[in-house]
Amino acid sequence: MKLKSLDIYGFKSFAQRTELFFDKGITGIVGPNGSGKSNIGDAVRWVLGEQSPKALRGSKMEDVIFNGTENKKPLPYCEVSLVFDNEDGFLKSDYTEVMVTRRVYRNGEGEYYLNKNACRLKDILELFRDTGVGKEGYSIIGQGRIDDILSAKSEQRRQVFEEAAGIVTYRVRKEEAERNLKKTAENLVRVNDLIEEISMRLEPLKQQAQDANEYLSQAERLKQLELNIFIIRQDRLKQRMQSVKEKMELHAQAIENAKQNIEKLSQQRNDLDLMQEALDNTESRHRKAQMQISEALQESGQEKERKQAEINALLKEKDQLLEEIKEAEQKLN
Repeated sequence: MKLKSLDIYGFKSFAQRTELFFDKGITGIVGPNGSGKSNIGDAVRWVLGEQSPKALRGSKMEDVIFNGTENKKPLPYCEVSLVFDNEDGFLKSDYTEVMVTRRVYRNGEGEYYLNKNACRLKDILELFRDTGVGKEGYSIIGQGRIDDILSAKSEQRRQVFEEAAGIVTYRVRKEEAERNLKKTAENLVRVNDLIEEISMRLEPLKQQAQDANEYLSQAERLKQLELNIFIIRQDRLKQRMQSVKEKMELHAQAIENAKQNIEKLSQQRNDLDLMQEALDNTESRHRKAQMQISEALQESGQEKERKQAEINALLKEKDQLLEEIKEAEQKLN
């Protein structure tokens, strides 16, 4: 396994994206005080899973994000990526090149990636366990760290030696197995307590079970009876529906016949209306003729009266003339 490159963006003093390539022959990074050498070490430790801000020379994890200067604005997040050559399969990964990435935002949310695939911190810790490259590994020893190791307690020194010896995995597995055994023992105690409690409730539960079985039996019988009633009702409803259907067909036929009768009566009514209209016209003509005859009779009567008056006048005049003739004859004699 060989470190190929380190990509840093927004981590501490690295405001611009910076990529360092570790080709053959590179054994260290040198520079003046304040150039950021320690920040590179912190970036490596951070991307490998360091969770203590103090170990990164800060008070909180957001302190690792570039906080801005007079000429540059603060960045919303920082990101660091390590690329390892895994041609020899030293790391327990199917990839010949392994990229580990960590990203953190100012709201405290963080993300981990293996070969650009989201993963858990546990996955990264397990990948580098017993390799000496982890955040607690002997490959990353900061300034003053050696004195701390030498002056530390035996238990703390032991962790470094176990990492170097490659037995951390087994110790972690052992501790995890012991924790699981402890949980199992606690669960067994709880199971025994439950068994004891349930044993005391067996008799009541047995009676309840019998009652429940009786209830289920009666419920099943009730279900069968209700099903039979439903079938009977369904058959009766089918018969009633058939009877109603037949009545509906009869009514439909009667309605159809009534419609035909109504159509015939309507036609007859139309014919009668036409006849009535013709009779009304004839009656009107007869009434008009009768009025004309009445007027003619009235006029004839009036004419007769005039003629009779004229005749009477002439007769009277005749009588006068005869009287005058008679008088004249008498005078002549």
